[in-house]
Amino acid sequence: MRLLFVAMGFGLLAGGAGAATFSLEYRTDGKTADFSLPLGTSEVRFKKEPGYADNDVVRSVLYVAPKQKEFIGFACDSEGSTLYLDLNRNLDLTDDTEGIVRSSSEGWGHSFEGVVIPVEQEGRRRELVVDLTIYGDQWGRYEVKSSWESPAVLLGDQVFRVAVVDNGDGVINAEDTLYLETPEESKAEDAPEISMELKAPASLVFNGVPYDLAYALSPDGKILTLSVEPSSTPLVEVELKGKGVERMVMQNEAMAAVVFGPSTTIRIPPGDYHGEVWVRTGEGKKSSVWNAGNVSLSVQGGQGRE
Repeated sequence: MRLLFVAMGFGLLAGGAGAATFSLEYRTDGKTADFSLPLGTSEVRFKKEPGYADNDVVRSVLYVAPKQKEFIGFACDSEGSTLYLDLNRNLDLTDDTEGIVRSSSEGWGHSFEGVVIPVEQEGRRRELVVDLTIYGDQWGRYEVKSSWESPAVLLGDQVFRVAVVDNGDGVINAEDTLYLETPEESKAEDAPEISMELKAPASLVFNGVPYDLAYALSPDGKILTLSVEPSSTPLVEVELKGKGVERMVMQNEAMAAVVFGPSTTIRIPPGDYHGEVWVRTGEGKKSSVWNAGNVSLSVQGGQGRE
């Protein structure tokens, strides 16, 4: 979608309230997020392996810590539809009885559901629950089903239910997922429910107010502390050439910007963004909201362009 943006000027906008921290509790059955699993680039040489049904075996790793030396090796026996995980990390696939998982699917691609992976890194211990799918020997995907959650996180004057899903490496950054949703007790019949999925940003501009976000795990990994601190990030005021914009969610690797309307201008830091826009058309009972994905926005040097 092509939208026209015109920059109105440069300025500084500081957050209103002071810094705050929120404790998000770990759940093995929480929000979920999908991540890609490249294969064929990190094959593991195990010291000991079981008897496979055939020679068609895919060997690779799931990283579970910031350093690439921390991983869980696995082998997928395609013919036998069985996944073998090296849970104790001794490169022996024959002594991990809890690491043997049978496929829940047939045909192209093998899916292994409810795989429990113990994660231990620098005193942080928790169980990571994933659904793992292997497509041939080149690629796969895994859905993390564990998350840290809080029912009440305050951004500006609005409360959100927040969940963070880690890709498994124990570091929260733009490779992970942050959910912002309307709390159950705040939902009203005549008010739209808010549900946003973001790449976990280090900075967030919420309705024109910038915040710095920081994520810190407790020693046991059961609590994720989310710090929200007002920021003095420079913002460009951008005029929207169009009517009825009710919501915008724009993001790059370092920054996310969320705007609720109806709005004719937005305040956003310089940079190149991609995201979604919700636009209301019509009036009264005949009005409707449509969503446009893959919208791009570039704001550089006091100029905004499509």
